[in-house]
Amino acid sequence: MPSSLLLAGYFPLFFLVIATLMKATVFFQLKWESFKQSLRDAVLANLASAFVILLLSQLLLGLGNVFTTLFAAMVVSVIVEGFVLFMLRKRSLKVSYRAALLGNAVAFLFAYFYLFSFLTIF
Repeated sequence: MPSSLLLAGYFPLFFLVIATLMKATVFFQLKWESFKQSLRDAVLANLASAFVILLLSQLLLGLGNVFTTLFAAMVVSVIVEGFVLFMLRKRSLKVSYRAALLGNAVAFLFAYFYLFSFLTIF
């Protein structure tokens, strides 16, 4: 499956909105802050990681396989968002990166299920 599928239609914008809501929910469940503050932190972290992924998009899309590309984007996202969360709340790196890892795991699991819906069994 070509990695250009990740740029098809409204997927990037749709994924950004859905991922932000999922991450805010995960942050709230992890007792990060109130839901409103968790949503704010998720929006800021997602925008930062989206910007870095946009800068690295040629490199990421050059990986060829859509699943490898998505995994590489998740790794970049965890690194960036963990640092942003650390800077926003001044919590330990361990706590910040745990929140970023769990939030991204949920969001990218959704993205993988979305991509699997395009696979045909035949």
